[in-house]
Amino acid sequence: MKTIRMFAGSLGLLVSVAMASFCATLPAFASPEAAAVATDSLSSSSAAPVSHSTTNPAGGPNALSNPAATGATAINPVRLNGLLQTWFVNDTTPSSVGSPNFVLRRAEIRASGEVTPQVRWFLMADPAKLINANGTATQDGRILQDLGIAYLIAPGLEITAGQFKTQTTAEGLDRSAELLLPERSIIGRTYGDRREPGAVLAYNRESIHASVMLSNGQGTNIHDNDGAKRASARLGYDLFEGQLQLGAFTQAQNFSYASGSHGLNLRLHWNALTLSTEGVIASDQTASGASLSANGMHVTAAWSLSEIFQPVARFETFSPDANNPSRGYGYTAGLNVYVRGNQAKIQAAYTYLSNFTFPGYRESYVDQAGGSDLIISLQASY
Repeated sequence: MKTIRMFAGSLGLLVSVAMASFCATLPAFASPEAAAVATDSLSSSSAAPVSHSTTNPAGGPNALSNPAATGATAINPVRLNGLLQTWFVNDTTPSSVGSPNFVLRRAEIRASGEVTPQVRWFLMADPAKLINANGTATQDGRILQDLGIAYLIAPGLEITAGQFKTQTTAEGLDRSAELLLPERSIIGRTYGDRREPGAVLAYNRESIHASVMLSNGQGTNIHDNDGAKRASARLGYDLFEGQLQLGAFTQAQNFSYASGSHGLNLRLHWNALTLSTEGVIASDQTASGASLSANGMHVTAAWSLSEIFQPVARFETFSPDANNPSRGYGYTAGLNVYVRGNQAKIQAAYTYLSNFTFPGYRESYVDQAGGSDLIISLQASY
């Protein structure tokens, strides 16, 4: 309880200082220069304040929704964006059902806009979540994915309330349309890519990106039933005009690292090379209450042969318990064909998994002894 009171007190002090700064800077927002800064900060159609683009570091992860980039008026218009993905999957792992398979992977529909230069909103739904997956299990069945109202309370400082991704892995916060491979890495989707109702305070100014979030900790579209909260925080720093990106995150369920994780990531964009690596250390408990200490990492590299062709390779490893010698390995080779950037893209990726058998590990996304899978993805985004 002492930790919770200290965290809440610190957050309250930060908000109070920010509100004071906001009142002091109200006249400045009336200037065209300040309005341009505010509009740029509000242009994101997702709630990933410290996410970075994997293919366009200069444009950032939401360049297509930036009013300055599209010529849209900064105030009042509603912007519509979408992401459609269809997959062909040939999965030979023991948990696979009905392979080869045609999968309707994503059907995201996004709407966003600004009420004033300091207030924005966003909404994203994905009807593909209702589709029966793998013939036996269903997806979460929750169409509503993102919903938020954001207030710019000082230059570069924004508070957002609603439902969106927790501030954890860098890959989990990446836009799905910009992934270098059709699927995220195992640690990226195990410890990231999670949406929960909550509130986030984010600071984005020049090369610094920082965020602190409190969420229900129960999953998507679920109200809290026990009062416990998940705390997650992320810090990112860009060097050399965004060509080198460094980041770190930490998250704890109910402010306790008995069930928490933290990690580091690095990304390099240099000429035709894109290199990304991320590592995570986590603590958790089995269904019976036994403590576990997990760790994992991935290294992903892509080389643009031209504006159209981009081969990609990834190595990843994961262990659900440092006291258990079991460790899984994954090897992926892929090819991206950019028909029109990320707006029209074809991806093919072959993954071989070795020793991924982790029964009873609550956090693990994977429960399969080994095998391989081939994914061919057709993508259209607007």
